[in-house]
Amino acid sequence: MSVGARACSYTFRYTLPKSFVGQPFEQGKNDNATGAKGLGLGLPICRGILEQHDATVLASSQGPGKGARFVVEMEAIEPPALTPPTPTPPSTPAPPSKTLRVLLVEDHKDTAEIFELLLRRSGYEVRVTHSLQSALAVDRGEFDVLLSDVGLTDGSGLDLMRTLRKTGKVKGIALSGFGTEEDVRASKEAGFAAHITKPVNFGTLLEAIASLGGGR
Repeated sequence: MSVGARACSYTFRYTLPKSFVGQPFEQGKNDNATGAKGLGLGLPICRGILEQHDATVLASSQGPGKGARFVVEMEAIEPPALTPPTPTPPSTPAPPSKTLRVLLVEDHKDTAEIFELLLRRSGYEVRVTHSLQSALAVDRGEFDVLLSDVGLTDGSGLDLMRTLRKTGKVKGIALSGFGTEEDVRASKEAGFAAHITKPVNFGTLLEAIASLGGGR
């Protein structure tokens, strides 16, 4: 990685799928010995994030089995000048506002890690689980909003919501790689207040969470 006064670039290696065109759901042959599968959304999500930062990404490869090189270029900004804080007279502190607690259920651990980081940076308290059963083990009183992938390794996010609703009202948002009218209808019937299709626009997700929790 190199950083200059005006721009910075990042390079990393990744096996380039044979059919890669940077579009959602594009996948090459999966030789992963662990059997892990996905929807072919990783590279489009990366590209979408970069485009939101007015960045460019170039990909090149010397052929199958030889890996690939991705180069990302984006504008850098000058760091703000640091000034000492201005002392303020002591006053009676206001009571802290309630931090909204989010239960994130996502079986893809890399995706869960990114979502958790972004949600915490946005001011939310986050609890992460990776399966239907581990989510059911979380006490209902420990979260305010459920954020769940629909396709889980040991069941469905729809089944999770149906089970949780038996214990009381649950505010939830479904995440899915599928967004047909039937998919949205199924999520709403299961009890989710919103259905967001992957790749997720994080701004849209934050608005949906805030609307359910009455803000942060």
